[in-house]
Amino acid sequence: MAEPVTLLWGAPDLRDAIGVVQSCGVNTSQENAEARDEQGKVIELRSYSQSDELSIEALITSGKTPPKAGEKVTISAEKGNLAGDYLCTSSNVTQSNTDYQKVSITLQKKDSAAIVPASSPSAG
Repeated sequence: MAEPVTLLWGAPDLRDAIGVVQSCGVNTSQENAEARDEQGKVIELRSYSQSDELSIEALITSGKTPPKAGEKVTISAEKGNLAGDYLCTSSNVTQSNTDYQKVSITLQKKDSAAIVPASSPSAG
Protein backbone atom coordinates (compact mmCIF):
# COMPACT_ATOMS: atom_id res chain seq x y z
CA MET A 1 0.00 0.00 0.00
CA ALA A 2 1.24 3.48 -0.81
CA GLU A 3 2.35 5.78 1.95
CA PRO A 4 -0.06 8.65 2.75
CA VAL A 5 0.85 11.90 1.04
CA THR A 6 0.70 15.29 2.74
CA LEU A 7 0.12 18.10 0.25
CA LEU A 8 0.95 21.76 0.81
CA TRP A 9 -1.81 24.30 0.30
CA GLY A 10 -1.92 28.02 -0.34
CA ALA A 11 0.33 30.96 -1.05
CA PRO A 12 2.72 32.77 1.31
CA ASP A 13 1.41 35.67 3.39
CA LEU A 14 3.26 38.70 2.00
CA ARG A 15 0.67 41.36 2.94
CA ASP A 16 3.27 43.53 4.66
CA ALA A 17 5.45 43.70 1.54
CA ILE A 18 3.04 43.39 -1.41
CA GLY A 19 -0.63 42.55 -0.85
CA VAL A 20 -2.85 39.47 -0.62
CA VAL A 21 -0.91 36.91 -2.64
CA GLN A 22 -2.92 34.87 -5.13
CA SER A 23 0.06 33.02 -6.58
CA CYS A 24 3.80 32.95 -6.00
CA GLY A 25 6.29 31.26 -8.29
CA VAL A 26 9.82 30.68 -7.01
CA ASN A 27 12.63 30.15 -9.52
CA THR A 28 16.26 29.55 -8.62
CA SER A 29 18.99 29.45 -11.23
CA GLN A 30 22.76 29.22 -11.35
CA GLU A 31 25.36 30.74 -13.62
CA ASN A 32 27.88 28.17 -14.74
CA ALA A 33 31.30 28.04 -16.36
CA GLU A 34 32.41 25.20 -18.62
CA ALA A 35 35.92 23.87 -19.18
CA ARG A 36 36.44 21.93 -22.41
CA ASP A 37 39.14 19.56 -23.58
CA GLU A 38 40.89 19.60 -26.96
CA GLN A 39 37.94 17.84 -28.62
CA GLY A 40 35.45 20.37 -27.29
CA LYS A 41 33.89 18.04 -24.73
CA VAL A 42 32.94 19.52 -21.38
CA ILE A 43 35.28 18.16 -18.72
CA GLU A 44 34.16 20.37 -15.84
CA LEU A 45 31.02 22.33 -15.10
CA ARG A 46 31.37 24.82 -12.26
CA SER A 47 28.48 26.72 -10.70
CA TYR A 48 29.47 30.14 -9.41
CA SER A 49 26.48 32.44 -8.92
CA GLN A 50 22.91 31.86 -7.71
CA SER A 51 19.85 33.91 -8.62
CA ASP A 52 16.46 33.76 -6.89
CA GLU A 53 13.39 35.13 -8.65
CA LEU A 54 9.83 35.44 -7.35
CA SER A 55 6.87 35.89 -9.70
CA ILE A 56 3.94 37.13 -7.61
CA GLU A 57 0.33 38.02 -8.36
CA ALA A 58 -1.43 39.78 -5.49
CA LEU A 59 -4.60 41.68 -4.74
CA ILE A 60 -3.86 45.31 -3.90
CA THR A 61 -5.03 46.23 -0.40
CA SER A 62 -6.37 49.63 0.58
CA GLY A 63 -3.61 52.03 1.62
CA LYS A 64 -0.86 49.85 0.10
CA THR A 65 1.13 51.05 -2.91
CA PRO A 66 2.42 48.19 -5.05
CA PRO A 67 6.16 48.22 -5.68
CA LYS A 68 7.38 49.67 -8.97
CA ALA A 69 10.20 48.36 -11.13
CA GLY A 70 13.52 49.55 -9.72
CA GLU A 71 12.34 49.59 -6.10
CA LYS A 72 13.70 47.51 -3.24
CA VAL A 73 11.24 45.08 -1.63
CA THR A 74 11.99 43.50 1.76
CA ILE A 75 10.33 40.25 2.79
CA SER A 76 10.58 39.79 6.55
CA ALA A 77 12.53 37.00 8.23
CA GLU A 78 9.44 35.19 9.53
CA LYS A 79 8.61 34.31 5.91
CA GLY A 80 11.38 31.69 6.04
CA ASN A 81 13.16 30.79 2.82
CA LEU A 82 11.61 33.76 0.94
CA ALA A 83 13.06 36.29 3.42
CA GLY A 84 15.46 38.94 2.19
CA ASP A 85 15.88 42.06 0.08
CA TYR A 86 14.86 41.88 -3.56
CA LEU A 87 14.93 44.23 -6.53
CA CYS A 88 11.57 44.65 -8.25
CA THR A 89 12.42 44.09 -11.94
CA SER A 90 8.85 44.39 -13.27
CA SER A 91 5.48 45.53 -11.98
CA ASN A 92 2.12 45.44 -13.74
CA VAL A 93 -1.09 46.77 -12.13
CA THR A 94 -4.39 45.52 -13.60
CA GLN A 95 -7.66 47.38 -12.98
CA SER A 96 -11.05 46.12 -14.15
CA ASN A 97 -14.70 47.01 -13.71
CA THR A 98 -15.44 43.34 -12.92
CA ASP A 99 -12.57 42.35 -10.63
CA TYR A 100 -10.33 43.51 -7.80
CA GLN A 101 -7.18 45.48 -8.58
CA LYS A 102 -4.17 43.19 -8.93
CA VAL A 103 -0.44 43.58 -9.25
CA SER A 104 1.91 41.16 -10.97
CA ILE A 105 5.53 41.66 -9.99
CA THR A 106 8.88 39.99 -10.48
CA LEU A 107 11.42 40.22 -7.65
CA GLN A 108 15.06 39.19 -7.99
CA LYS A 109 18.12 38.75 -5.81
CA LYS A 110 21.55 37.38 -6.68
CA ASP A 111 24.03 35.83 -4.28
CA SER A 112 24.47 38.29 -1.40
CA ALA A 113 24.46 41.40 -3.62
CA ALA A 114 23.41 44.69 -2.06
CA ILE A 115 20.11 45.92 -3.50
CA VAL A 116 20.42 49.52 -4.73
CA PRO A 117 17.05 50.84 -5.92
CA ALA A 118 16.80 53.05 -9.02
CA SER A 119 15.61 55.98 -6.91
CA SER A 120 18.73 55.83 -4.73
CA PRO A 121 21.10 58.83 -5.11
CA SER A 122 24.04 56.48 -5.75
CA ALA A 123 22.24 54.59 -8.54
CA GLY A 124 23.63 55.35 -11.97
